[in-house]
Amino acid sequence: MEHAVNPVGFRPPQQARSREALRKLLTAAEEVLAEVGYEDCTMAAVAERAGVSVGSIYRRFEGRDQLLTVLKERMLSDLEARIVTAVDAAPHNLDGIIRAYVHALAVAFTHDSAVLPDLFGRTDRRNLRDPGQAALEAGYDFFAAATKPYWSMIERSDVGYAVRASAETILASFVHRAMRAQGAPEKFSGDDWTRYADELADMVLAYLRTPEDLSTAR
Repeated sequence: MEHAVNPVGFRPPQQARSREALRKLLTAAEEVLAEVGYEDCTMAAVAERAGVSVGSIYRRFEGRDQLLTVLKERMLSDLEARIVTAVDAAPHNLDGIIRAYVHALAVAFTHDSAVLPDLFGRTDRRNLRDPGQAALEAGYDFFAAATKPYWSMIERSDVGYAVRASAETILASFVHRAMRAQGAPEKFSGDDWTRYADELADMVLAYLRTPEDLSTAR
């Protein structure tokens, strides 16, 4: 999976001390984002949480949008690594690949349901290279590539379309559920996310294995 977008003007630090300072700053930004949402995640709030001055953040970033873009990159890279690791370790069959993919997302949303919906939205509609949108496409492409050796097991008439529809449905379902969890996080435990992943994987597999009745198609 590859979606890397290098924010204009941002250069990752080379020294270990600077990298650690950046990590703490991004962690503070993630915590603020989880608590107040994208619109209210201000540089001042991030600075207060990180225990640094606002000016020190501006010495590293041009502004809030660049800071949040870098945060998106970090979190999406972590999510991608989780998915790739899970799929690589999965049984080599359609069932194993899809269940691994869905459960890797469930684990991520269990821990980051307050943040992940914002990551996939494109806040600037003019920016077609937004990392969240790029990550969506990379995720769909990865799902297609991971399942392709087993497409012969899929019964839909247009396999490529069915696989893409499945990938979009999986992620959209998790994002929608995470948005619900933002209002009632106590209702969505780790076990609940796991059960949801099991049900979602069952539905996707049932869809892919069921041929449509072309005689009734319009």
